[in-house]
Amino acid sequence: MKKSKIFPRIMFSIVVIACCSLLSLLCVSATTYVSHTASQITPGNFNEGMYSFVGTSKVGIGTTSPQSVLHIKSSTANSGLTIQTGSNSNNQGIAFLNSGGSYTWHIYRTPYPSTNYAELVFASGLGTLESLTPRVIFDKDGNVGIGTTSPAAKLEVAGNIKTDRVDLKNGGYIYDDGSWLVIGKS
Repeated sequence: MKKSKIFPRIMFSIVVIACCSLLSLLCVSATTYVSHTASQITPGNFNEGMYSFVGTSKVGIGTTSPQSVLHIKSSTANSGLTIQTGSNSNNQGIAFLNSGGSYTWHIYRTPYPSTNYAELVFASGLGTLESLTPRVIFDKDGNVGIGTTSPAAKLEVAGNIKTDRVDLKNGGYIYDDGSWLVIGKS
């Protein structure tokens, strides 16, 4: 029995269009279609930009020669990738999944309690998204927390830090010269 090549091509085209639509990168209308040639899938009837689907491994938006799995190119100011949530109570972001099926990093926005603000979180570990540990948080007030989920200052570190020297705002400094802790003023 001869296998049909049409069904896999149609399914691939549907998956590509669905993924791009989810990223809010392609506005697919009812008149949009995708045609397949031996080496390249090219979109038809798009009104703006260039989009290319090369083989089965690279997608280009704004470029016909993608250099990676997803390559976005724009010469317009303030453009790029937009990730939008359908509800301010949801997290959304970028997750890194290893070849074993475990998540290792998750960079995401999380709602700030009782407001429309959000925090940006960098979490790491090995497992499910929910099991990753928040490592760095940028809160709505511009505070950065390392090892804490609720920084109360511009930089709050829960744990040890290592530095060669601390320069203070009004000209003071602190450093360890190997024998003594030196505290001075410039």
